[in-house]
Amino acid sequence: GPSCSGKTTLGRALTRILPRCSLINQDNFYKPDSEIPVDPATGLDNWDTPDALDFPRFIAAIEEASAREKPDLLSALKAHASNAHLPTPPTEQLTQGAIMDDDAVDDQLIDELRLQYASALAGHRFVVVDGFLLFTHPEIVSRLDVRIFVTASRETLKRRRESRVGYITVEGFWQDPPGYFDRIVWPNFVLHH
Repeated sequence: GPSCSGKTTLGRALTRILPRCSLINQDNFYKPDSEIPVDPATGLDNWDTPDALDFPRFIAAIEEASAREKPDLLSALKAHASNAHLPTPPTEQLTQGAIMDDDAVDDQLIDELRLQYASALAGHRFVVVDGFLLFTHPEIVSRLDVRIFVTASRETLKRRRESRVGYITVEGFWQDPPGYFDRIVWPNFVLHH
């Protein structure tokens, strides 16, 4: 789904519900800042185009996670990770390169779902892949057993995106300039979906 639709919140919730579950975030596979394409119409760095992502590294991480008997994505993400977003409001401590907001889903609901499905899911392992451009790349789509498209209204997406503090990148920090959602984020979402 589009930027700020709730994909990461859903992915994190699933990792808390599903046994033996790992989460791979596409946001961790951006190219270095110096390789981010510039939008010719606006002159702005375009972080929302497929050309901004390192798809070979992303696919390798998915393959590695899927091939493991018991996924351990921490080492894979340390080897492959390159970018993470900062939700608002920021907290005092960074965790694995990103400020986490795991309180977005009620703990009691997570516990109830985990207990409800524990026996049915026992013995299975899961790799949840989260990204805003998953369905634009056939090699990724072919590796996904279940596909979920998460979305929200344009207004909600814009409000959420504009409330973000910024993004920790490979080479520094990125903050969306004013008008970035309308000039880059939304047009790229429409173009690629």
